[in-house]
Amino acid sequence: MAAAARRAAGLLPVLLSSPSAARTPLRRALSLICPHRSYRLLSHPARPFSTSPFSATAPASNGAAAERTRELHLYNTKSRKKERFRPRAPNGEVGMYVCGVTPYDDSHIGHARAYVAFDVLYRYLRYLDYEVRYVRNFTDIDDKIIARANQLGEDPFSLSKRFSDDFLSDMANLQCLPPSVEPRVSDHIDQIINMIKQILDNNCAYVVGGDVYFSVDNFPEYGELSGRKLDDNRAGERVAVDERKRNPADFALWKAAKDGEPWWESPWGPGRPGWHIECSAMSAHYLGHSFDIHGGGEDLIFPHHENEIAQSRAACCDSSINYWIHNGFVNVNSQKMSKSLGNFVTIRKVIEMYHPLALRMFLLGTHYRSPINYTIEQLNVASDRLYYTYQTLRDCEESCQQQHKNSGDSLPADTLNYIQKLHDEFETSMSDDLHTSVALAAISEPLKVMNDLLHTRKGKKQEKRLESLAALEEKIRVVLSVLGLLPSSYHEAAAACPRLASRGITTCGPWLYGAVAHVPRQPHARAVVLSSPPRKLRKEFQAQPVARAHVTRNTAPVARRDMAASALQHEPHLLLLAGSGGRRHRPLLRMLPPRAPFLHRRRRWPLAVRVSSGDGGGAGGFASAVEKSSVPGAVGEDEGARGVEELEGEVAGALELRWPPWEGLPERYKLIGATSLAFVICNMDKVNLSVAIIPMSHQYGWNSSTAGLVQSSFFWGYALSQLPGGSLAKLFGGRKVLEVGVVTWSLATALIPAVAGFMPGLVLSRILVGIGEGVSPSAATDLIARSIPLQERSRAVAVVFGGLSFGSVLGLLFAPPIIQNLGWESVFYIFGLLGIIWCIGFESLKGKQLGSNKGLNLGQSSTGSNGLASSAVSSESSDLSLEDLQNSLKDVPWGAFFKSKAVWAMIYAHFCGSWGHYTCLSWLPTFFSEELNLNLTEAAWVSVLPPLGSIVITSIAAPFADNLIANGVDTTKVRKICQTIAFVSPAIFMMLSSVDLGLPPWETVAFLTSGLALSSFAFSGLYCTHQDISREYASILLGITNTVGAVPGIVGVPLTGYLLDSTHSWSISLFAPSVFFYLTGTAVWLAFASSEPQDFSRSKSES
Repeated sequence: MAAAARRAAGLLPVLLSSPSAARTPLRRALSLICPHRSYRLLSHPARPFSTSPFSATAPASNGAAAERTRELHLYNTKSRKKERFRPRAPNGEVGMYVCGVTPYDDSHIGHARAYVAFDVLYRYLRYLDYEVRYVRNFTDIDDKIIARANQLGEDPFSLSKRFSDDFLSDMANLQCLPPSVEPRVSDHIDQIINMIKQILDNNCAYVVGGDVYFSVDNFPEYGELSGRKLDDNRAGERVAVDERKRNPADFALWKAAKDGEPWWESPWGPGRPGWHIECSAMSAHYLGHSFDIHGGGEDLIFPHHENEIAQSRAACCDSSINYWIHNGFVNVNSQKMSKSLGNFVTIRKVIEMYHPLALRMFLLGTHYRSPINYTIEQLNVASDRLYYTYQTLRDCEESCQQQHKNSGDSLPADTLNYIQKLHDEFETSMSDDLHTSVALAAISEPLKVMNDLLHTRKGKKQEKRLESLAALEEKIRVVLSVLGLLPSSYHEAAAACPRLASRGITTCGPWLYGAVAHVPRQPHARAVVLSSPPRKLRKEFQAQPVARAHVTRNTAPVARRDMAASALQHEPHLLLLAGSGGRRHRPLLRMLPPRAPFLHRRRRWPLAVRVSSGDGGGAGGFASAVEKSSVPGAVGEDEGARGVEELEGEVAGALELRWPPWEGLPERYKLIGATSLAFVICNMDKVNLSVAIIPMSHQYGWNSSTAGLVQSSFFWGYALSQLPGGSLAKLFGGRKVLEVGVVTWSLATALIPAVAGFMPGLVLSRILVGIGEGVSPSAATDLIARSIPLQERSRAVAVVFGGLSFGSVLGLLFAPPIIQNLGWESVFYIFGLLGIIWCIGFESLKGKQLGSNKGLNLGQSSTGSNGLASSAVSSESSDLSLEDLQNSLKDVPWGAFFKSKAVWAMIYAHFCGSWGHYTCLSWLPTFFSEELNLNLTEAAWVSVLPPLGSIVITSIAAPFADNLIANGVDTTKVRKICQTIAFVSPAIFMMLSSVDLGLPPWETVAFLTSGLALSSFAFSGLYCTHQDISREYASILLGITNTVGAVPGIVGVPLTGYLLDSTHSWSISLFAPSVFFYLTGTAVWLAFASSEPQDFSRSKSES
């Protein structure tokens, strides 16, 4: 405990210490708060190049090194695995270089994501008592800077200096500690020229007309970081094409001067450095040719960092970097945020509306290597969580200052347990590759305990209570310090959160809504209570900008008054109350000014407020406080879930209850719902033959082998259509392919009764059904991969593919009575008609979306305003040539697919799961009818139980998986857990339900139902992995695995019938093969499966 106390007391000075001897105690204190001015005071002079880059750094003491109780493990991109961190220097000195920005525009939150992540690494290394020399550069001369300067008519150096200063200000606002050194390229031209000379001397570069190019052919190790070969370059990567190059992959070390561009003299003539050589030269200058950590965004892996390795080793053969660390992208509408794509949101724009540390908390809420999807809703959650944290710590600080604490007494045992648990969870999560989301979650319980101590006392003595509060606050302070979330003042930070949020109308999560309105007819009214439907008040009330205060049933009275005072200070006449009725609003109403009316909602009338686009201006109006473009989604999406939408009509801000309730839902939810409905119809059409096969076999005299042939013919078309379906979905968009698939299988289903007596015609019809249904999974996967973020992926897959289980239930429920009452032919007509109706409705939905929101083209070439990324080619285009399709297929890295162990694991797992699924789906009704002696209706009803259980299990498994990922659990581990449950469970229950064991019928039904229901965990395992490892090629990957997965339908279904005719044993023919494949599939999955983005999936677009 003494060591822990010493660490907590000395943490802040350790975090703020610097290798520079020039830093003073005053500057260390200023850097805690990190305002703009103090940040600039902390710049460091460049250190001369030396072979000992840590010569000016005080060595870590042996005592400090001995106190490192945790072993830090970091994911090394080069080795593609987590490795224990071991610094090169024996005394614990660490060298870290992070590629900086190219300052030609305002920094966006993609930059914030990168530098917040490495700031946390910097802080945590210092927390572990390492002495860190942190270097982060500015590329202050570059093609983009020159182009922007010419556009603005500004000097390139002046422009880069201006945006560099703005970047420093942004980093200060986000409380990123200043690096030890922040070198600029323009100050290190001599070092760059010297390194190029060394590379030329070592015969790894050549000169062409004043340009110097690196020769990748002379560097055999080129590609070892990214795992790519020279012919793997993709469109969008910064690999310049120049016919003068010996190899297209050769890159510029020095560029000859052009008119109007800055230049420096060199042995090869006037010019300027290339992009890649800058970092190699500056990192070697400040850290030596070999150091510990090199970091940056994952878009820099190739070509930038790959080229850095080549340059550095060509200049010095001993050059070596131990750990290559890369952060994931920030996505906007499921597409990487970058300046070059024009979809970026600047840091400054965000912190105008939110506390800067709310943005930092939002970024730390996702593991640094995982992609994070930027949404207003998630920022609201982070802001509310930050406010709750600071409010609790502020109240704790004030309480502890009011009375004297008896420091001589020991802390209560439960308090010590909470402190120790927080300490262990924090260090464990941070030492496991910086799982900041888990570290943030670790403070939730201590904060709850502190609130209990503050407001309920829990029967503790006053002195012990204050000591417990102080001890818990001290430990949380340590955690917040390492995460960079410790403010200069809890009171000021807590007050700033609701004040900033009040600049616009934001969502209040699931809480109920009240709305303030201006009431000119009742100027002296103190409060107006809404007691009638909103429609009657449309002409009486007019929506206005509001401040807000969150009031829940558990909010303490003191907190309510504080929130009201803070909100009223900003907008003295307007207040938005989240909550509903009751006594908890009375103290707030008493604080309202006489002319501040209060519009309160009744429980039965859900309200939402948004200012119409045609109004809302004026002095103090909503438009004057925040840009309207930042508001959509802040209210509309969440309210839409409750069936509420603003009325764009004669009165601005008028309220109206809308029907249907999904009218205001986010478009991605509508799309997923419609796709799921298609899959419901899909399996209804698939299982109807499983029931109809019994009367059809009697009518046409089919034996088990013939019946198996009829059922398996579906899988011929299903297998043939998988790869074409995936490729077409990538080219045309999943939406168009899904529509064509539904039309195909619906028409073919309706055709079956007409050709049932003609076996070739029947087989052909079933093949067409298989083709139509075969393209649908790839189309749906394309839609999910492009429109759903990682944190929602398991649920989206479960909803869409769970429609198959629901379709099985409906098909098995309705097919028997339809067949018994109307004949077996009728089931094909009715179910086929449902698909045609769906297509008409889907077209109507698409037309409505395109008409009401022209920016929305799901699965098309543009990125819609709803936030869904799109396919490369518009799904509305009809003039694509065969050459377009051929070119699209040429771009697919087929060879790389089959070199990936993860892909092979998916292929085999899909085969194994499909064997059990398809054989059971086809033969269970017959098994229940013939073996368990159930009649047709009873057999069908019993056959409903497995898919019905699957629906229940899916609703549990999907949130379970998403919550694990959201809480920082490794995605691969989550997928392995889910898929293992999906395989092992049915294997066990099939063994128990074997008829050779002589179990009674009800036990057999129960065991089969349980096993097959638990197999739906695969929707959160295997079926998500395609999108995990490559969003771009997810549809094609599913096409590959589904092709192999269709083989059990082709082979397994008729083979089961053949074995049944030969052995007359359901155990041998149906259960034993399934158990074998389930168990071997589990072994392969655990050994080789991975959800890490594969080499072929990385997008290399540059920020």
